[in-house]
Amino acid sequence: MKKAMLVVLVLLFGTLLFLAGVFAPASVRGSLGRGATDTLQAVSRLPLGDRLTAGLLPAKPAAKQATASAPADASAPPAIPAEQIVLPAIPPAKAEYALQATQRADYREAQELVTQAQAEKLPASVITIAEDDGQHWYVVAIGKYASVEDARSGRVRVAQRLNLTGGLPVILLPAPPKKK
Repeated sequence: MKKAMLVVLVLLFGTLLFLAGVFAPASVRGSLGRGATDTLQAVSRLPLGDRLTAGLLPAKPAAKQATASAPADASAPPAIPAEQIVLPAIPPAKAEYALQATQRADYREAQELVTQAQAEKLPASVITIAEDDGQHWYVVAIGKYASVEDARSGRVRVAQRLNLTGGLPVILLPAPPKKK
């Protein structure tokens, strides 16, 4: 009975908020829109790692998504836009997933964690992420999972074996580069 009342209260509250938004004066709606825009702009100034772990990456123009740049470290894999590894609300039907163990600005630091993971018999790789301003980040992806649920179920085991703390977000593994 308590759960049913809670559900009714939540639905009622949501309905009231919706109606308040619909019937709000234009001046109030405009100020709310500006507040949302200001928040998105503030989020876009956060370092990539904060945006990735918060799931708050702003949309970028399609023309920039397709371009990849050379990473700062010549031995690192080619850079891709961050949007390619962010888990969408509805995961794609055919994809491979991994756990994001960390991200570093230094490729050697990321590679050290990959070496540690491989010593623990965990598949690991470095994904180079390019930002619009030319900055590169190195994301360490642990595992290769067929579904989001499989990846989530592996979090505790991976964290224990690599002595990691934090949520270990699930990311999409980018498609392998096409051979010419």
